[in-house]
Amino acid sequence: MKEYGTENIRNVAIIGHTGVGKTMLIENALYQAGQIQTLGSIEQGNTVCDFDEEAIKRKISVQMALATCEFKGNKINFIDTPGSPDFTGDTRASMRVADGAVVLLDAVAGIEIGTETLWHYADDYQVPRIVCVNKMDKEHANFLGVLASLQEKFHKPCVAIQLPIGEGPAFKGIVDLIHMQAVYPDGTGHGVKREAIPAEMQADAEAWRSKLVDAAAESDDALIEKVLDGKTLTDEEIIAGIRTCVLTYKFIPVGCCSLSVKVGLQLLMNEIIDSLPSPAYRGEYIGKDPDTGAEVVRHPKADEPFAGFVFKTYTDQYAGRICLVRVRAGVLAKDAEILNPRTGTKFRASHLYSMDGKKQIEINTGWTGDILALVKVEGVMCGDTLSDKDKKYIAPPMVLPSPVYFLAIHAKQKKDEEKLNSMLIKAAEDDPTFHVKFNAETRETVIEAMGSQQVDVVLSRIMSRTKIEVETTVPKVAYRETITKPAQGHHKHKKQSGGHGQYGEVYIEVKPIDPSENFSFEDAIVGGAIPRNFIPGVEKGLHEGMAAGVLAAYPMTGVHVKLYDGTFHDVDSSEMSFKIAGRMALRDAVAKAGPVLLEPVMDLTVFVGEDAYGSVISDLNSRRGRLMGSDEGDDGAAAVKKVRAKVPLAELLKYAADLKSLTSGKATFEMSFSHYDPLTGRAAEQIVASRKAELEALDKE
Repeated sequence: MKEYGTENIRNVAIIGHTGVGKTMLIENALYQAGQIQTLGSIEQGNTVCDFDEEAIKRKISVQMALATCEFKGNKINFIDTPGSPDFTGDTRASMRVADGAVVLLDAVAGIEIGTETLWHYADDYQVPRIVCVNKMDKEHANFLGVLASLQEKFHKPCVAIQLPIGEGPAFKGIVDLIHMQAVYPDGTGHGVKREAIPAEMQADAEAWRSKLVDAAAESDDALIEKVLDGKTLTDEEIIAGIRTCVLTYKFIPVGCCSLSVKVGLQLLMNEIIDSLPSPAYRGEYIGKDPDTGAEVVRHPKADEPFAGFVFKTYTDQYAGRICLVRVRAGVLAKDAEILNPRTGTKFRASHLYSMDGKKQIEINTGWTGDILALVKVEGVMCGDTLSDKDKKYIAPPMVLPSPVYFLAIHAKQKKDEEKLNSMLIKAAEDDPTFHVKFNAETRETVIEAMGSQQVDVVLSRIMSRTKIEVETTVPKVAYRETITKPAQGHHKHKKQSGGHGQYGEVYIEVKPIDPSENFSFEDAIVGGAIPRNFIPGVEKGLHEGMAAGVLAAYPMTGVHVKLYDGTFHDVDSSEMSFKIAGRMALRDAVAKAGPVLLEPVMDLTVFVGEDAYGSVISDLNSRRGRLMGSDEGDDGAAAVKKVRAKVPLAELLKYAADLKSLTSGKATFEMSFSHYDPLTGRAAEQIVASRKAELEALDKE
């Protein structure tokens, strides 16, 4: 493949709900461009983008993939994105590096919950987009219905640039409203033929063409004046007007296609070149110097110092670790020495590749705006910035949603635990939405993810490569303890065991404070009741006591301690003596201060259609949820409700699966930690009893 300058590159993310045809759209584009000689299929598991063994097995995309083709003197870097919310990390990462997006919709299903989420991802990164309505040959396909729903949902002008000739099984071609021609497949599978618009569609075509011309003219005062004067805009003026409107978000052009009928793809690729921007349009990238924190600006120009953003890493069993890099500024030449500012490590880019799925095509230069791959580079993680070794630059980190699916995990055989943990950590390095944590309180290794599919994919890969057998359970909740009233505590630590003894006596007062403040200490000793050099020992003992409460040995929070008196011995007192006395005095005081359990409460937001709205509300009530309000979806999208609630974490550990079952997969949610709430009554008693039994069992091991 020849090299292309910045103006002739298009980085295009194909986004859409699961099953709309994203992977096959790219497959057909590569075939039409001559990049591949044989058209693959999802069923046969031989598409360019779904090369991962898990994607082939499940027949869905489980990670982003790149594919490249040449079209009309331009290079198009397609980014195939997963449609499932379980793999949202890859989709959001693609928005970070794409210059434009094609939103692919199903002609029957139209806008789905997942579509709205992806649309707002594109909004977050201000990615210009066009819409293509696929599967026009399906029964009950309705192009104008989908167009109207787009307009209603997103409150953004959506303008048809094409009309279908027939719908459902009768679909056979497309009216190109820009050139006012009918476009049909030519029978070869590679091209199209253009003819006059059918007479019965001429009036509709002219009416929709008029709407398109009016919308395109809004891009330029000269074009508006020309239309007002009754003059006809040329096709080139309409194309230029559409491009300007797409780049300034004035309207969204909407076309259609059917990959099975083999019509519409050529028009879509024309639209990608004509309407979506090159990397040069992005403007400046604001980052910082990692050493000084000073603002550093990079522009998408070849004469700038090199800066690249690592937006995806993964491991190929043959090629090793692969890092996908978007060149933001400057040029990366083969064998150039570059810097990872996060680690301070310099390394040589000994090989540069362009990617077609898993196929690596070696290149000599990564030009500004291009996407390339580095292979077998150690210490580089997803989200890293790579820069010129002498002119450091680091980009802002990726903003990713918090995990919503939790599992405790362990190997069936203890000898495999270390290897399992190592593999889990590697998986987390490649996927920033997959977390691995060891909870010292519950003594569990917990994996946090976006959904069950994501976890299944990770574990399936681990087990196929290592043969390790694993077991998963619902993780234990990390509760807290606090007090509800003031109290006093006292302890005298006195021990004689030959030679010097141990002596320390402590009097304290405790009172509740806001749990978010955790712990505060007040030294109120006067008159030398406890020498100053022993007071740090008391405070250490208090901290140790806070780490294990009196009810169920959960950490305590929201406690203020005042040390107001004590006694010491000239010979036998030591810091250790006072540490023990402080810890035991705290236990004495807390036991009198109305100790209670605290449970973590989450801020939960559920995005759900009106048809399942009532079921979601009822379910949240059954989970001890407190409803905080219900709004229409972003941008006033009435068909999607946004339900806000505060719900105990214990009720949400399996919520991802439960919500999917409750709504047939037509709802999504986000959650984050809110605060701790007291937990009393029967539920608290059960937790305390269970915790004590668990600790006793551990002590016997």
